[in-house]
Amino acid sequence: MKTRISVYCILAFALWATPLAAQPDVEECNAPGTLIADGVVTTDSFTVVGSVAIEDLDVSVDLTIGFLGDLIISVSTPLGTSVELLAFDGAAATALDVVFDDAGEAQPPVAGYGCACAVMANGALAAVDGETSDGLWTLTIDD
Repeated sequence: MKTRISVYCILAFALWATPLAAQPDVEECNAPGTLIADGVVTTDSFTVVGSVAIEDLDVSVDLTIGFLGDLIISVSTPLGTSVELLAFDGAAATALDVVFDDAGEAQPPVAGYGCACAVMANGALAAVDGETSDGLWTLTIDD
């Protein structure tokens, strides 16, 4: 099975609320259906409209996967700030369906990445705090 980007969303919060009650001020999703070839860097970009100064960024990623163990996934903001969401080291998995969130749980075992739950990214999503949500966002997957 080839890896395919099913959907990913940029969730920008301008006003921080309690985690369970928080609703994003900007939520833009893309469902490109892009196939990811082995050994190739694949990018997908889309424009987020609705400018807010980001105080908290979450990134939702849902991929169908043949082998997750060699993917490196990152997101880049319109200003060029890049945050590594995930990098694997050969572990096997069949699904990735998570929300990357600085307030999420430590990343679960690879078998748990289909949980549709909040996990911490490898890099700090807080690195984009203060940037604007408006503009071209890019998801990069290095297989």
